[in-house]
Amino acid sequence: MLKQFEHVRGCNIYTKQFGSGEPIVFLHGGPGASHRVFLPHIEPLSEDYHLLMYDQKGCGRSDSPADDHYSIDEEVETLEALRKVWGYGQVTLVGESWGSILALQYASMYPTRVKKLFLTAAIGVDARGYKEFPKQLIRRMNVQDRLKFLYHERKGHSDQVMDLIEPYYVYKSTSLKRKKPMAFNNQANEQIDKDIAKHFNLRPFTHELQSIPIRIVQGSHDLLSPEKVLKTIKHVIPHAQVIRLDECGHWSFIECPEMMNHLLKEFMEIK
Repeated sequence: MLKQFEHVRGCNIYTKQFGSGEPIVFLHGGPGASHRVFLPHIEPLSEDYHLLMYDQKGCGRSDSPADDHYSIDEEVETLEALRKVWGYGQVTLVGESWGSILALQYASMYPTRVKKLFLTAAIGVDARGYKEFPKQLIRRMNVQDRLKFLYHERKGHSDQVMDLIEPYYVYKSTSLKRKKPMAFNNQANEQIDKDIAKHFNLRPFTHELQSIPIRIVQGSHDLLSPEKVLKTIKHVIPHAQVIRLDECGHWSFIECPEMMNHLLKEFMEIK
């Protein structure tokens, strides 16, 4: 396994790669989390593919930007800079949660650089899904947790917030034992959150996305259901395949790693 920092766009970005073959780049969620959400769950795929991961700016072990400014466009350009460093003309992107937004936004800006898109815990193609997500979370919480969540979120207590919401992100709470602990960047989360709410809209990019094969694997018990995701994307990426993953919540690679790896490998083999 190769671990190293790549200096791109003024920051040292922590990267990790292993395996050989066709390249697959994994984009973590948050915003503000890290690549650790995928490990060790995706490691079996390294027998057939070159797996590439990185911590987004200010996340995990990567540097924060000098101006402390975070945005969707900056993350798109960081990904493009890394693609050039890695030396691949085309890559398949795997986007999880906010990573699905980043993958779609990158594909809309650099469609010729994307071979396929594999998305999970998807949010949709515009800000409506992103705004709906926390509403569904609040609705799912019991009254006591809801009050604690609102209090800690208002106070900026990120650790307490994560402790409260994690059980609602999975189908079975025992799945959380397979989740690695990771640091969380509140500033990146808040700034990109606002950027998504104001600017995320892929409707003008239907043409750019239509030639890219897209598979979305959505947990049956995710906060945004497979049916809701299908409804939100059908006018922009009608060719996208949406697969319902039963007995699974938001963190599909943590809860159902074998099935996720199977579905990704199957998708990669489709010509």
